[in-house]
Amino acid sequence: MTKTWRAFAAAALISLGFLFRFWNLAAQILGDDEIHTVRAALRRAVFEILVTYQLVDYCIPLTALFRLCLDAGLRVSEMAFRLPALLAGALLLLVVPGWTARRIGWGPAMVLTGLLAISTGLVFYSRIARPYALVVLLGFGAVAAFGAWWGRPSWRWGITYASLAALAAWFHLGAATMVVSPFLFAGTASLVRRDRRGFFALTGLAAGSG
Repeated sequence: MTKTWRAFAAAALISLGFLFRFWNLAAQILGDDEIHTVRAALRRAVFEILVTYQLVDYCIPLTALFRLCLDAGLRVSEMAFRLPALLAGALLLLVVPGWTARRIGWGPAMVLTGLLAISTGLVFYSRIARPYALVVLLGFGAVAAFGAWWGRPSWRWGITYASLAALAAWFHLGAATMVVSPFLFAGTASLVRRDRRGFFALTGLAAGSG
């Protein structure tokens, strides 16, 4: 497949993914768990949002962001509440194909892009005012950075992994299991590759502290 056809195929699949994520979104109304963030942003101050975990499950950084917007006198519409998830879902479609193509080739990258475009779960995550689409994007970035760091240890990739892993867990605690999973592999491998134990320990400590 020539570069032109590759670009055309990628653009077509990504456009299909965009279509599913944006289709008739303006007619969709907020409901169920989406209201948790709205209520918290309206009722709580920024400091209280940032330092308090509530039984009601709202995303702390997103809720604080919306509260800051309200304090600044900005109008926050239903679409504005969905915008972070929508942008994260769209960005995932742009980032993953390029990364996959460099790692394992264009064929698998096109298959993965198609699956991402039509994934019911990912489409749903991108259309609701919840942090799940952001968690997927941040989690993917964290695991990809860990892979790059493990292949060629550097402070840049170690810091990138630790930062993205901490952010993903901050957006939703459930992401912690995803972003620490590479350590199951690396922990075993480091017993053999002793030269990486220092990097391994420091990176784990940085991510855990974050």
